[in-house]
Amino acid sequence: MALCVHATSYILFALRGSIPDFLSIVCANSFFSISYAIFFYAIHVFMGIRPRKSWILWGPPLLMTLGVLAVLEHTTLRVLWVNAMLFFQGLLVAHLLLTHKFDFPVRGRYLMVFGIALSQVALAWKFYVGLAAPEQVQSIFLTSPVQLTLYLITFISLVMVSSGFALMAKERSDASLRRAALLDGLTGCWNRVRIEEILQHELDLMRRYGHPAALLMLDLDKFKQINDQFGHLAGDEVLRGFGRLLRTDIRATDVPGRWGGEEFIVVLPSSTFFDAVTLAEHLRERLMNLNFSFGAIVTASIGVAACRPKDTIDDWIKRADQALYRAKVNGRNQVMVEDLNGSIENYLSSATRTLHLQWSKTYECGLPEIDHQHRNLFAKANQLLQMNGKDANKENIAVIIKELLEETVAHFAYEEQILEQLSHPETSVHALSHRRLLDKTNILLDKLQRGSADLGALLHFMIYELTAQHIMIDDRCFGKISFSELPSAQKQNGRAPE
Repeated sequence: MALCVHATSYILFALRGSIPDFLSIVCANSFFSISYAIFFYAIHVFMGIRPRKSWILWGPPLLMTLGVLAVLEHTTLRVLWVNAMLFFQGLLVAHLLLTHKFDFPVRGRYLMVFGIALSQVALAWKFYVGLAAPEQVQSIFLTSPVQLTLYLITFISLVMVSSGFALMAKERSDASLRRAALLDGLTGCWNRVRIEEILQHELDLMRRYGHPAALLMLDLDKFKQINDQFGHLAGDEVLRGFGRLLRTDIRATDVPGRWGGEEFIVVLPSSTFFDAVTLAEHLRERLMNLNFSFGAIVTASIGVAACRPKDTIDDWIKRADQALYRAKVNGRNQVMVEDLNGSIENYLSSATRTLHLQWSKTYECGLPEIDHQHRNLFAKANQLLQMNGKDANKENIAVIIKELLEETVAHFAYEEQILEQLSHPETSVHALSHRRLLDKTNILLDKLQRGSADLGALLHFMIYELTAQHIMIDDRCFGKISFSELPSAQKQNGRAPE
């Protein structure tokens, strides 16, 4: 419609002298403005949104008509008014295109914006001529190289805008088809192909930036029995309900997927091991409380694994799958963590007891000083956990934070020294992990001092990421090291040289 109205305005322009000025001037310019307004509305329709203010659509064409009628006999003023109004409408269109967040590639958008920019250049030039050299305004309406250039720019602009709009439609269609191909039709979760893409992306982020990530592997308990006892429609109802639960009870950044059959997976970007454990327990409890039409309670077993810097997709999934297997073997309807030989009770507290990091002998690596340092760091973290409450003394918390940070820095330095002495292949990776953790700690401390971060965020990071997760997951490499090459004095007491 916009293109048709636009073409009509050019026909009226071309008939100037053969038809009344009201048609060739007033109506032609009004149609021009109306075509911009319709195009502006067309983009809203394409995006599936409503204009915030309706007057932004009908206001400019009305002002254009009234303004042209007011200065009909004054060519220079008319040129200034018409080009200023059209320039304003062009800006509205370009602003809408550039500020809207599309969920598909935007090459078409940029092609449209470039076409609009060409038109804006022509409008700005005519406005400049009317302002700086009013005696030359008439040359715009005469057949000349200038007029030919203006028409050529306008034609190219129209082609680019029209092609850009068509390309946007194709890009959206392609994105919809790809999304449909990557979504599981029954549950609304992503399918295995898309989940593998997300897993690889998170692994790349971990290796490059040290961003933590975790993985939940979830399996519906006795699903075949549900199908056999209540029928396949009941099974489909369970799958749909569980898929809906996964989509609604996780963060917007988390990615739920159907791995196959009754097995699901949730990728948790920027999440620590403890964040994942907490979410897993929440999902397990929520599923138990879901009401299904056939009246039975449905449960799930869940395995949790954190991403490690040297992981492959298979390594990461294997650890989550092994944890899931232990949850199934140990009685189902429970959360188990990766190969840390501990149940969920080690990492989550019940409502009746204080949260506490539980030390396990499985965390020991065999070098006395490293194990001693690890236990001390656990103890400091537990001190913070016990002090973290509404009535906690901020000064006492600050003292413990300082002590924990100092001990952590010394511990990291000692670990790196041991790895260097052994020429261990993970030395650089481990040192990089240390630097990233300390850098993030210092950033949070600085934000806390400037008032742009809260104490809870700092405590959560220092307790769970800096201390517990690093010891229980990243430092697992020490359990695979033979310390026979270390000097005997260090093997006995583990003390680092002064």
